[in-house]
Amino acid sequence: MSTRTGGVTRDDIAAMTPAERAQVARWLAEVDPPLGTITPASIRRRRRLVITVTAISAVVLVPWTIWLSMTLPSVHRAREWRTAWVGFDIVLIVALMATAWAGWHRRQVVTGLLIASGTLLACDAWLDVMLSAGRSVRLGSVLTALLVELPLAAFFFYSAYRIMRATTAAMWHLLGRRTPLPSFWQLPVLAAQPPAGSS
Repeated sequence: MSTRTGGVTRDDIAAMTPAERAQVARWLAEVDPPLGTITPASIRRRRRLVITVTAISAVVLVPWTIWLSMTLPSVHRAREWRTAWVGFDIVLIVALMATAWAGWHRRQVVTGLLIASGTLLACDAWLDVMLSAGRSVRLGSVLTALLVELPLAAFFFYSAYRIMRATTAAMWHLLGRRTPLPSFWQLPVLAAQPPAGSS
């Protein structure tokens, strides 16, 4: 059953070659760009800002970390130990609940929440193991990290990767590109890319 829209039917589109469909996709992107599209100039400014802030942060952290490694005591009594751990766990609970909510409602924000939750779980595993006192407590922390926290963090990271990959592949296709999707290490930021074949 063919559906006609403005003189073009579904059968007409199906009869086109992949190159012709890619050209139609490019024309659609040019004629009707997505709402809220960021201008190339603002993308360049934001990119420069992110690179500058990130690079400066990494450079500053090097001497700071070296200084801490030489000056921090190997043993320290913390007055707010319980508050710190309970507060961290509350943040982790909120992150996990937000992740579950976003996943249930199929919200795009779930990608960032999966990464945040996975990161918090990995930090929790590290802190539990490194700050546990006594052999039995440390053994329990290691087992919990290996059997629960780190596998769950890996699952969250992998889920976020799969969502980003699927979303990027859809955008890659809508931009009229028919080459295989590159790895994320090689993939340019698609928001800053013109449709394939455009001038």
